[in-house]
Amino acid sequence: MRVLFVILVLLAGLAPVAAQDNKARAVLAQQQEELDQLFGKLQNKNIGSEALRTESRIWALWMAGGTDAENKTLEQATIYMVPGQFERSLSILNQLIQQTQAFPEAYNKRATLYYLMGKYDESLADIVSVLELEPRHFGALSGKGMILARQGKTREALVSYREALSMNPHMFGVIAAIKQLEQIEPDL
Repeated sequence: MRVLFVILVLLAGLAPVAAQDNKARAVLAQQQEELDQLFGKLQNKNIGSEALRTESRIWALWMAGGTDAENKTLEQATIYMVPGQFERSLSILNQLIQQTQAFPEAYNKRATLYYLMGKYDESLADIVSVLELEPRHFGALSGKGMILARQGKTREALVSYREALSMNPHMFGVIAAIKQLEQIEPDL
């Protein structure tokens, strides 16, 4: 009887955790559904100024891709992504990624931070993680293109930029980067 009581108490304690997990899964599923719709919308080359609002909404969903606590931690790390605070931001991002390895934007922010720190190989490694979790991440793809171009890997940079553009054809900076690289290597 005592064992049954202990089991019931333990199960009762797990119920709120299970409810939170179910709620988090439902929110993520809803976000994925909205992302799918937004990416479909971006493919319309005639949406004009609506493209910027659509892109902004995608970024907002990516930033909110974790739990409430993870999202707040990501925001905090982003605040410290300024010269003089890089190490503080890196420490926060490392801890966040260690806690949750399924939050693409945490990897993307750390990739951005590594880029700002001039650590391109580390940035590229994090971009790989971002794209494993969110293959449509046009920000990571364009960042990859920037790094590869900086490293003189024109062909690979063009591939990455073009892939970013296939996800979001409204990225004028990427269009300009492609044109510039095509002038350097007209056969690509």
